[in-house]
Amino acid sequence: MLQSNARMQTDVLFAALVMLAAVTLTLKIVVDSLTRRLVFWVEDAT
Repeated sequence: MLQSNARMQTDVLFAALVMLAAVTLTLKIVVDSLTRRLVFWVEDAT
């Protein structure tokens, strides 16, 4: 990502940012669902 920024390859830079955002959201969903299943004694705040 840093090399793409230095070489002005903005299409690669934005593609990398979109991929990072997608991976981050996926990991958050997975961790939240695992937390709800494994820590069953904590009440859901939502």
